[in-house]
Parts: sequence; structure tokens; C-alpha cells
Amino acid sequence: MLKERRISPRVKCEIGTEIYSNTDGKYIGRGVIENISTKGAGLLVDDSLLIHGEDVSLKFTLEKWGLICVSGEVIYVKNKDEKFYYGIKFKEVDFITKEYLRKYVVEKSKKVKYTL
Repeated sequence: MLKERRISPRVKCEIGTEIYSNTDGKYIGRGVIENISTKGAGLLVDDSLLIHGEDVSLKFTLEKWGLICVSGEVIYVKNKDEKFYYGIKFKEVDFITKEYLRKYVVEKSKKVKYTL
């Protein structure tokens, strides 16, 4: 069994996001955040838009907390169900945004029902 390497727990979600280049600020495309934490996110995109090591910004709306803008680095790239899955590690998240992300993760994790 593989050991979890993440420092911060992620929760499953389905959040539409816009993707921008951190290099020139240009719009790259849209994707869906499938899981999120205060440290990063798993992003699913229809097309191969990003490369490993690329710096990007994600803009998305969290229910209750409004528009969130975070910068990150693509640290993982994988094909998934004929789409592209990217692991994004957030960089330099300001205190308020981090707190909104933390509250979102806590709230979502409480809603998870475990069944046998």
C-alpha cells in the first residue's frame, strides 16, 4: 500500500475553476477541482493545457466564501478517463484565503458519511 505523502488532508469536491498563466497572466482554460486542501488541489481538464513545473493561478468560487484566487505549481500530470489530471501545489497563499480553504475542508470533511 502506498503511503500518503500529503501534509494537509484533501476533501473531494467538484468546483469549476478558471486557469491563468502566472508568467503573463493570460487565460489558459477551464477545469474542475476534484479535491482540495489548504496546500493544493487536484485539477481535471479536458485538454492537455499544462506542463509539469508550470506556474498557474486558479480562480474559483467557494460556497459561503466567494471568489478565491490562488497561485500554484503543477507538480503532477496524469491521464485520467481520457482527460488530464494535474496536481497543483499552492504557493504563497495569503492568511485569509488559507483560512477560507481550511474552513471549507473542515466543513466538507464533516459531511462525509462512512459506510461499510
